[in-house]
Formats: sequence, structure tokens, C-alpha cells
Amino acid sequence: MKKFLFMSLFSGVLLTTGLTSTKTAYANPWTANTPDMLKIQDGQTSYTMILGDTLWAISQRTNLTVQALADINGINLNLGEQYLLPVGRTIYFDGNTVIVKEINGNVISETVVSDEQKINPNQDIGVTVDPSVTTPTTPVSPVVPDTSVKPAIPTEPTKPVEPTNPIDPVDPTEPINPAEPTDPEPELPQPPYTGTQIPGVENGIVGTYSDETALMDAMDDYKLTNDLHGSDWDYVILNNGYGFYAVWVTQ
Repeated sequence: MKKFLFMSLFSGVLLTTGLTSTKTAYANPWTANTPDMLKIQDGQTSYTMILGDTLWAISQRTNLTVQALADINGINLNLGEQYLLPVGRTIYFDGNTVIVKEINGNVISETVVSDEQKINPNQDIGVTVDPSVTTPTTPVSPVVPDTSVKPAIPTEPTKPVEPTNPIDPVDPTEPINPAEPTDPEPELPQPPYTGTQIPGVENGIVGTYSDETALMDAMDDYKLTNDLHGSDWDYVILNNGYGFYAVWVTQ
């Protein structure tokens, strides 16, 4: 029986609607969300990030400055990370305390917010900022990391030093009986082929598929062709928020 593990990185948002049932990996283009697109009401005690969110949009709906949001989320503004927020991460508001948790429940930070970290010190956190307090700016597209940087040229190896005079050998000890050999680890099955890799997300060993059924067919065909049915190896299908990918596991 196949094992399935569905992990959605989105809260209440289904991003695979409208995708075609092909084996070609597909990811929706990134578009910045405006503050009115954020599904958050005044007095709401938490907000879960979705694709397209920016720190500026979230700040306008939570009364937290962009710098404060960056600090509590561990985001580097100099690298443009304010436009590539971790989808599925949740920000909780409890009075003046802000707690940030990953999708798996791990706590990223817990901060008591000061008035300097609010856009409007006269308003509570977790509420929409009065438009008269701040003038919005137009978000720009995210900064794409440069992956074309060539590795540094290795340095010349140093010459070995002159060997020292050998010391007198010690009397040998009785040899220890060798341990019984253990069975070698089974060789990991190779994937059918490498699918399209999406930068910055977990793709698994066959890339990311927009169609879950197509990925299952590819994995089943490979198992049947290589006589892997009934073996110790099976696969699980995961969801990284952009599509589906598979990894091999032992039973």
C-alpha cells in the first residue's frame, strides 16, 4: 500500500486550482498582495502568510513596522527577503506579545512589542493602520538571488614537511576477533527522471509536479519496470505549496 503524506504550506488557500494534468512542473508567478487582499480582520489574534505576501502589506494590517516584522521573523531586508516570505508561517497576537510559529508548530520568536515597533503607537497590534498615519508605497518584484557566481579558484597545495625519525615500535597486542559483517544497506532506487526543479523549495528526487496523479503514475511505472514491488522500497508524495514531489523510503 502506498504511503501518502500531504503537507500543505498554505492556510485555507488551494493553489493548484486550474493547473493542467501534465507531467511538466509548474509554479504560479509571484505577485505582490495588497493589504486589502490579506484575509485578516481587526481584533483577529493570528495571521498565516500566503504566497504573494510582503512585509509592507502585513504591516498595514497589523500595525507593526516593516523592520519589526523583519526582526521577529528573522528576515534580512538587505537581501530582498521581505518579498519571499515563508508561506504557512503564522503570526500570533496576544496583547503586546507577538509569537511567530512555523507550519510544523516550531516557535521562531516571541517578542513584546514596544511603541517604537508600531506604525501608530495609539493603536493596538493586529489592527489595520489608519491610512492617515502612513503613505503606502508600491511593492516591487522580489530580488532573485544570483546563482551564476563561479566558485573560487583553489589555492596551490602546500609542500609536505620533512618526515620525522620513526619511533621504536611497541609490542603488538593480541588481535581482536573481527565483528561479524553486517548486511549492506540496499541500494537506493533511482528516480524515473529528474523533473523541473523550482529554486528555493523542496523538490525531492524527481522535481515538482503540478499533477499528483501524473507523479504517482511515473513512480509506479518505475517500480514495475525495475521489479521493486514487494521490495523494501516505497515512496511518499509530499506537497511543497507549489506542487507535488516524491521521495523514496524504506518500509
